Amino acid sequence: NEGDYKDDPVYVFIEFKQPGNGKNESPEDPPKPNCITEDDADKMIELVKKYNVENYVYYTSFNSADLQIMRGKGIHGEKMELTIPSNFNEDDVKRAVEECKNYGYCLGCPVKLVTKELVTKMHSSEKDKKPCKISAWLTNGFFEVDQMIQMGVDYLTTNGYTSENKKRDNVPWNE
Repeated sequence: NEGDYKDDPVYVFIEFKQPGNGKNESPEDPPKPNCITEDDADKMIELVKKYNVENYVYYTSFNSADLQIMRGKGIHGEKMELTIPSNFNEDDVKRAVEECKNYGYCLGCPVKLVTKELVTKMHSSEKDKKPCKISAWLTNGFFEVDQMIQMGVDYLTTNGYTSENKKRDNVPWNE
């Protein structure tokens, strides 16, 4: 119903994009970094503070080096998400989970790689490692959303709910 969520906070994800794995568009272009710079991080933190939204921002990247730079700036791990690409294999996922558990990062995981075991692993306490959140991304259909909620993911990231998804899921246009 309209207004049911009016008091719930809205969170903003600031995703650090990579400029093409350090490749140049032409020989005349200066080399591109594979991660954000210290100056980029300072500007982003300043902008977030300017608008007083520190408690509502998550920093996310496919590149853990970006998150390490933000950690060096005093941003806590639980305010950051290490996102993994959909082409990761099982060993890649294990390494990403280990890094998240070591630094307290959230794990951003494509729907097709989310399993109940992965959710349980992220939520578990181990030795000196705290439980961490896990999100599922590109969840654009009701079936996927329901499935992810049932598995216990902490939040969902979507590119939007398209008319194709509505047709596939038989959702009336007015919902």
